[in-house]
Amino acid sequence: MESLFALIFAAIVITVQPYIGSMNKTEAVPQPSYSQMAVLASTEENKQTAAAFSIDTSITSGPKQNQIITDTNKITFVYKGTVYPQSTKYTMKYETKVDGIDTTWQQTYSTTRTIEVKPGTYKYTFWVRAKFGNYTDLTPAKIIFYVRISPYYGKVKISSVSHSLISLSPQLKTTSERVNITGWKIKGQKGEITIPAGVELLLPGSSVSASDVLAKQNDKINIYSGKDSLNINKTFRSNKCFGYLKSSYSSWPSSLPADSKLCPKINREEIGLLSKNCQTSVFSLESCKPLEYSKNMHVYSDSTCQSYVDNYTGKYLNYNGCVENYSKDKDFFKNYWYLYAGYDIVCNCNENMYLYDKSGLLVDKYSYKMTY
Repeated sequence: MESLFALIFAAIVITVQPYIGSMNKTEAVPQPSYSQMAVLASTEENKQTAAAFSIDTSITSGPKQNQIITDTNKITFVYKGTVYPQSTKYTMKYETKVDGIDTTWQQTYSTTRTIEVKPGTYKYTFWVRAKFGNYTDLTPAKIIFYVRISPYYGKVKISSVSHSLISLSPQLKTTSERVNITGWKIKGQKGEITIPAGVELLLPGSSVSASDVLAKQNDKINIYSGKDSLNINKTFRSNKCFGYLKSSYSSWPSSLPADSKLCPKINREEIGLLSKNCQTSVFSLESCKPLEYSKNMHVYSDSTCQSYVDNYTGKYLNYNGCVENYSKDKDFFKNYWYLYAGYDIVCNCNENMYLYDKSGLLVDKYSYKMTY
């Protein structure tokens, strides 16, 4: 019987041994790498931190979603970060970014950012996210906004405003640059003025067609509320011969130059054969003022002298003669353009005066307070 039990036990041992051996084998279990362990640790830490508090970023002031900005190129955003629970001690830091301007996040402790956008028509997205320690708000606040500002923004300024006069001043960087201001509008609460085409060289009585008004560096465009007593009805530029025009009009605006005249020096060889008294009178013509014969007997009684004086006066001492002789001078034209609107758009109030280009885009804004 004992031998039978021995045989049965041996059979069991033989049958079970392979299974036991398999269980005793050490299988290769993959171990996490250092970077994986770091990620796991970080993830676990974030879970624990998230369970302890949360960060939220909000924009409290600035353009509204999809707002179109047309009256300024400087946009300010105000934002804040909130940590929950509020009893948490923290120092808040922020990161902002503007698509189209920034290539990376801009770090700051400030809760405001002012953006100066370039002139033109553009779409921008402003992003901001709060940071607490090593943790950042994973859902940044954002605002999409649009800017429609004239490409001439900042190139022409409203330099002064009064009931009688509004002045514009180009702010150009080079002497060769020109800005076409024809068709531009100046708008206020009481109305608007459109700048018409003009003439650079004013020739009264001529049929010269008006052309675009090209303002340049150091120019000044004066827009008067008074009526155009000269009946020019267009924008015009003054020049060095303008003083001669005064005698051609019964009413000369005080705003226009009246003493700008040019005339050539007397050629001494040409008057060498004239009498001494005549020569003395002729030299006085260099003041660009005609002689009055009735007050100068040396000219009145001397036909040769009178002929020279008449010829010189007719050729030089008038607007057309002056223009013919000096219009090619580099400094012939003055830096002033004139326009007489015939009405006043300035109110007795606090308001903004706006300058728009031909496309209706803002060029400049001028704030003023006016009392009559």
